[in-house]
Amino acid sequence: MQEKREVSESDFLKVLWDYFAVHANQRIQILNFYIVLETFFITGLLTLFQLDGNLTAFRLILSASIIFFSFVFYALDKRTKEMIKFSEDALKTIEQKYASEYGSGIMIFSKEQEKTLFERRWSWFAKKFLSYSKLFKLIYLFFTIIGISGMIIEIINILT
Repeated sequence: MQEKREVSESDFLKVLWDYFAVHANQRIQILNFYIVLETFFITGLLTLFQLDGNLTAFRLILSASIIFFSFVFYALDKRTKEMIKFSEDALKTIEQKYASEYGSGIMIFSKEQEKTLFERRWSWFAKKFLSYSKLFKLIYLFFTIIGISGMIIEIINILT
């Protein structure tokens, strides 16, 4: 017969925190890998544009790869962001349980949300740009534009 094991609140909190930490770290690691990968693609593309010869297919493939991987990594980031948000919401729920006992000042997830909402309410810059997601989107857009530019330049070279 199996013994029923009780899970303490601290065990549950540890699981939530570990889930948050794993996905928050994963999000940054994904972005770092993406930037390194795209940098190699762009270096290769610039090298191909400097070489003579009929390298049209390679230039188009590299340009398309830059765009493709921007989409893939954007989708990965979006999913990882959702997973982080799930754990943040759960951690905020637990914080609220203890806010009256320990004070709301040490409830880091709830405080961060309040501060961010306040800053976004009063600052145009914060409203437009102050989030990891928005800044990451700018990075994905930047590399996508480079890929599209590579394709346009190569198409112009073909037509002239």
